[in-house]
Amino acid sequence: MGRADPYLVGLVGLVLDGRRSGDVEPVVVAERLRDRGIGRMMLQHVADEARRRGMTQLSVSPDSRNVEAIRSLHASGYDVLSSLTLTVDLAPRGHSWQDGLEVHGLRFSY
Repeated sequence: MGRADPYLVGLVGLVLDGRRSGDVEPVVVAERLRDRGIGRMMLQHVADEARRRGMTQLSVSPDSRNVEAIRSLHASGYDVLSSLTLTVDLAPRGHSWQDGLEVHGLRFSY
C-alpha cells in the first residue's frame, strides 16, 4: 500500500486464535471510498467466513481515539466490550488525551 492503487478498495484480515475465536485485523478502507458501506461489507464477509469455520466469537481492537472506526464497528455489530488495554502516560505533555470515558465507576482518558 505504499503507492496509490486506483483499484484498491480495502483490506480486512481474519486472524485465527483457535478453533472458536478470532481477531479481525486490519480493517482498512481506501480514504476516497469511505462512508459507502465498504467496511461494513468487508466485516460481514469476515463474519460469514468465521461462522462457516464454526467460530463463535470475533474481536477487533481499534485505537481508542479513532471514534469514526469505533462507531462503524459498533454499527456492524461489535457492541460487546470484552477487554481493555490501559496505558500510563510517562510523558504527559506529549499527548492530548480526551477525558470522558467511564468503566466500572472509574474515569479514563482516551
